[in-house]
Amino acid sequence: MFGWLWKKSAPSEEEPLDPRAEIENADLIPMLDMDMNAVLKSSLVRAFDPNAKIESFPWVPDFPFIVVKEAGIEFAGDSQRRVKAVILYAEGHETNRPFTGAIPEGVQFSDSREDVRQRLGEPSQSGEALASSKLGRLCFDRYERPQYAIRFEYLQGTASIRMVQLIRPDAVPK
Repeated sequence: MFGWLWKKSAPSEEEPLDPRAEIENADLIPMLDMDMNAVLKSSLVRAFDPNAKIESFPWVPDFPFIVVKEAGIEFAGDSQRRVKAVILYAEGHETNRPFTGAIPEGVQFSDSREDVRQRLGEPSQSGEALASSKLGRLCFDRYERPQYAIRFEYLQGTASIRMVQLIRPDAVPK
């Protein structure tokens, strides 16, 4: 009868947010195709970096991004300033902290390439030993889903995932 008395309203922009709760409850798939200004206002971004901003490189100004280093997340945008990819970083990726939330489909950063393939099946696309001057040789597997594609990147010779990308279906390279 008086249930409304105990309901907590949505936090205001001034109210401090609990980063741990925000990352544990993060549902990242609906953030694909979200307006980047809305991403900045999301409780997930505000919990980790209330001063986050939309940035771009001078040589590619039509592709904005938002980096939330403390959460291990990057949002990559398109020329319409809509999220085309959500990138999740494992521990040790540049100066980012590792993403500690749930990766879709039950995958964990500690999973090997074989573990992921056993869980998700054969990938729609794979790349073997792509050269990277700073990191060594990278390889990847991508899986197509109706609402998104998920791409796992591995550093050859390691037994775990380096990075996960959730990609809007229309932004997946063919």
